[in-house]
Amino acid sequence: MKRYRSLLAAACLLLGLAVPLLMAQRRPESAPTELESKALFIFYFATFVDWPKVPGEGETGPLTVGVMGREELVEGLRRVLNNRTVRGRPIVVQPVDADAVAERLDIIFFGRDAPASQGAALTRLAGSPVLTVGETEGFCQRGGMINFYINEGRIFFEINPAATERAKLKLSSRLLSLARLVGEPVR
Repeated sequence: MKRYRSLLAAACLLLGLAVPLLMAQRRPESAPTELESKALFIFYFATFVDWPKVPGEGETGPLTVGVMGREELVEGLRRVLNNRTVRGRPIVVQPVDADAVAERLDIIFFGRDAPASQGAALTRLAGSPVLTVGETEGFCQRGGMINFYINEGRIFFEINPAATERAKLKLSSRLLSLARLVGEPVR
């Protein structure tokens, strides 16, 4: 049964990643925007991450996605992620700023227009069970967990396994196999 669930999950991830790309190739007028594609990636990331269990907290509360960046970014993620659930948990998207990062979040997305705040927020979150996702060069090398990058007009992602391990987040081997794995510089 566990093997069946893993295969089903991998198939869903691959299908979810392939559909936007196929749509873009076949019907450019209805192709998803870069933001919509990244929002779908974030949704699929959430399905392939296991967060540590917190004593006294149930697993039915919302999965909270914080967004650090301009309002258009927050609204774009809301449009795509509203009415979606991960393991029965509804997804809630909310804006955050550098001072509010310590609030209980499951995922935080750092928009490319928030690079000045990233360093302090990543330092504050180090070791916390919050999946950090960014879209700026060097994000994973600064302690981020997943970073989007564009190559030849296509969206890819890289993962910093050391950062996810410190946060006690377990990423599916299927997700890891689709990413470019990167490390942090030796300090």
